[in-house]
Amino acid sequence: MMPRLRSTLFSFATACAASACNEDPHPPAQDNLESRGQAIVAKTQDQAPQPSKPASDPHPSKQAAPSAFCSSSSPSHGLKLPETVLPQRSAGVASLPEHIPNGNGQWSWVNLWAAWCVPCKQEIPVLLSWEQKLRAASKPFHVYFVSLDDDERQLLNFLHAQPATGLTSAYWLREGHERVDWLKALHVDPDTQLPGHFLVDPQGTVRCFISGAIEEDDFPKLQALMSR
Repeated sequence: MMPRLRSTLFSFATACAASACNEDPHPPAQDNLESRGQAIVAKTQDQAPQPSKPASDPHPSKQAAPSAFCSSSSPSHGLKLPETVLPQRSAGVASLPEHIPNGNGQWSWVNLWAAWCVPCKQEIPVLLSWEQKLRAASKPFHVYFVSLDDDERQLLNFLHAQPATGLTSAYWLREGHERVDWLKALHVDPDTQLPGHFLVDPQGTVRCFISGAIEEDDFPKLQALMSR
């Protein structure tokens, strides 16, 4: 090796020893476990889904207690059903009274429904079963169905499609002043949500108006109200 090259290499090695040439010019930060733990926790909290506020139910449950099932605060409470002669439609010979009986010593359930309303049709068998159960227990109870259909053909098609034990006759509140007057007499909006229900006591007084579908497990609540 040439003398000048050896001298240059020796000088470079000496300088490196003095300045720590082998050290990383960008040394890693000190591994602080506490800091790392705090960073992980913070990141996890940032990524965790935040609990959302429960959406408000536009139709509050009526199943919390008997009073909620049929509340005396209903605008219809204490009123009488209008003694208006109502048209009726039937799959056979109509056998309903001219107007819905007011009391007559029996409890009455007046159901507002329509053939286009899915929950209305689903609860019809439930209401008919309630009527059968109470009559079997020697408790006078009758269910009256009042259709709010606009299309008479749709109503008749539904009634004709029913089995003999189903709903084959119903009152029909036709669109217009007939429907508006009847419902307003009971303090119910003519554009009310379907299904709707009036519970009428043996004295002919409306105990309440229930807006929305009923459930099979509402039956004990109805029994409790009737026993008061």
